[in-house]
Amino acid sequence: MAALLKVRLLQAEQQTVESLASVDERTREAQHPDEIAALFGDAVIDEATFITERERDLATRLTLQRDLEQIRAALQRVEHNTFGYCVQCGALIPERRLLTRPQAALCVPCQIQVERHR
Repeated sequence: MAALLKVRLLQAEQQTVESLASVDERTREAQHPDEIAALFGDAVIDEATFITERERDLATRLTLQRDLEQIRAALQRVEHNTFGYCVQCGALIPERRLLTRPQAALCVPCQIQVERHR
């Protein structure tokens, strides 16, 4: 099962890297509403929409970056033969949880505990 999950982690890593690149490209291409209006004459650009889209892209980038860090940490656990064990208590993470979320670092009880303290 570890080999299958490693392949899934590597695929998830590649997809996340590609998604990050896409968000970064969209951010680079985005221009301020005034610049767009100057290019397109009388086109009305809603600044609130522009700001909302920028904020959405930032939130998406932060989420993708966190996901990528978790995926890479899981790949390191695979390399160090600690994959599948909770990093907090050392308990075995159920196979079902790993199949659902291969980058899971915590068993369910520890995950619940972490979320309660957020």
